This record gives sequence, C-alpha cells and structure tokens, in this order.
Amino acid sequence: MKERLHLGKAVASIEASTGVAIMAVGDVKEWLAQGKDIPSNEHLALVEFHDITRARLEILSPKLIVSPLLAHNFDCIDLAQLLSALDYKGAYRAIAATLPNPRMIKREISSICPDLDFQILLIEGGGGTRLN
Repeated sequence: MKERLHLGKAVASIEASTGVAIMAVGDVKEWLAQGKDIPSNEHLALVEFHDITRARLEILSPKLIVSPLLAHNFDCIDLAQLLSALDYKGAYRAIAATLPNPRMIKREISSICPDLDFQILLIEGGGGTRLN
C-alpha cells in the first residue's frame, strides 16, 4: 500500500509496510529557496522539525535520522529529546562541518537520552557548508 505524505511543497511516496531508510530533518523552505531540489527517492524523506510526530515516525519508520548539528529553528539536543520522547528506536546522526569537542555534545545527549543511538558525523573540509 502506497501512502503519500505532504512535506511542505515536497511529496514523498513510501511503502507503508517498509518505510524509508533515511529521514533528513531540516528547513525545507530554505532548501528550496536556495534553488536546491528535493530528492525524489522512496528511501529518503525530508521533514521539517515541527512536523515530526509519533504518527509521522510510525508511517515513515526510518532506520536512520540525520540533521544538522545546529539549524535555524532547532539543534541536535532538541531533536534528540523529541525522538527520545517519541520512543524512536533507530539511529540518529547529527552532521557538522567542524566542532571543537564533539564528545562533550555526545555525552550531554547520552545523559539526557540514554536509549538513543546518537553520533556526530564530522564532514572533512566542510568549512562553511550549509547543511540546512
């Protein structure tokens, strides 16, 4: 059974029985304003932070959630707390270009959300790269 989810201006088709492999959380409007296309892929869903609900997670059933470490309207701690409160069981990875002490953030999230599979992915040579 196919289910269509309206994600801002983007529409993602997914198999309700299998969900998506990756859910990317970010600012869809800014992404489109920068002239970037929304990827059309049944294994990827782009979702705004404020659109994440228990129902959305159940429908998408992502194996991996990725987001920028710091976005305009949320940060990785906000998202980690939300995912933990919604009993998300998959992996969550925050992406950053540079970070002086990623272990400090990892420890903080681990103490707040001990059951969440969280890691920080550092992008080599990504200085100045916008992730949202």
